[in-house]
Amino acid sequence: MPVFTAYVAERIRPPAAAAAVDHLIDAYSGSGLFTVALAPLFRHSTGVDVSAASIASAGRNAALNGLGEDRCVFLAADAARLFASVAYPPDRTAVVLDPPRKGCDAAFLAQLAAFAPRRLLYVSCNVHTQARDVGALVRGDHPGARYRLESIVGFDFFPQTGHVEAVAVLDRCDDDDDGAEAPSGERHSGGTCA
Repeated sequence: MPVFTAYVAERIRPPAAAAAVDHLIDAYSGSGLFTVALAPLFRHSTGVDVSAASIASAGRNAALNGLGEDRCVFLAADAARLFASVAYPPDRTAVVLDPPRKGCDAAFLAQLAAFAPRRLLYVSCNVHTQARDVGALVRGDHPGARYRLESIVGFDFFPQTGHVEAVAVLDRCDDDDDGAEAPSGERHSGGTCA
């Protein structure tokens, strides 16, 4: 797990503008793994999960890790209405997605594209639904932002099984996007958003 969380921490902010992204939204946060692990990298973080019990656990997790509400908060809410209750500036916000195996629904992807955060990190235990959702974000299937797939890497948490945890890193397409490539050894789109 330390290799996995270190990988996520190294990629959650864009390399060229790391100082500019200082807010984190952890959609489908569960007990707050990503919110708590990544909070030191951000000015403020918000974890959201539909389960009130998970949010209570996340609050305890944050307290055990010395994180007060001035650094991170947790909301029990449906991810489909997440961005209506978050006041972070999209240009300065990264979003971690770790949805259930079914992936994100169209309503969530539509509001995500409309909110247009600078950076996305999509963690999934189902590469098929992840590919579907990442494809929708890259193609721009919903009004709002389009994204460029920077990298996708698998983590084998369950050796000798057909299960893999995949981490896709996406950066918002902007008019001045230069299509910079991802670090070597990772699959990358290598192209622009145009």
